[in-house]
Amino acid sequence: MKKLPLFLASSLAVLALSACNQDEGQAASEAAAPATLTAPTSTDDAAWRDYLRQIVIQNMSGISGSPYMYYLPAAPAGHESADAAAGIGEDATAAADEAPADEAAPAQTLDSGPSVAATNAGAGGDDYESTYIRQLDQVSSVIRRTVPAGNMLAFGSPSSGRMGDLVVAAFGEAAEGSLKGVRVLFVGASDDRARVEEAVAPSGAEFVFVEAK
Repeated sequence: MKKLPLFLASSLAVLALSACNQDEGQAASEAAAPATLTAPTSTDDAAWRDYLRQIVIQNMSGISGSPYMYYLPAAPAGHESADAAAGIGEDATAAADEAPADEAAPAQTLDSGPSVAATNAGAGGDDYESTYIRQLDQVSSVIRRTVPAGNMLAFGSPSSGRMGDLVVAAFGEAAEGSLKGVRVLFVGASDDRARVEEAVAPSGAEFVFVEAK
């Protein structure tokens, strides 16, 4: 009978240790899980750039080179995509008059992530179309020259439809199988996913879609 209390005490100790280890494992899993990011509800360029950079960081697994992010400000009224979703957020059709025209931002080193080259093309009305075309030319040129494996091309904008237009047009320049080992990250509306993925597929690049919501 004297052995019974000792046996019960040992059993309780084992159960307590098991529960403690389980709690620690759950806490570690929760800490390792990526934070849920929410797209800005406005078309503020700074807010969108930061949001897109954070998504790039979350999708860096397996990428050895510095990623490049191509960003378009919100399309002014009358300049939205005719093919799919015009934009994301409450003010997706507002003009981006405060954004400087045709200004390329230098690579920015993030405190807790990779360097991201953010390309800015912003202005209102006809200037928006001019800068859109210039950025399309830039991306098309990069794709024609091909991109080494292990790199990422990331695309995002509050005007998902216009960025979708740009990616579809630019990847029309890609040779079949020329981007194997490259990751293409598209952050946008679900309505744009299929056409962008279809355009990227012949290049052989890995396509990753993140819905901006």
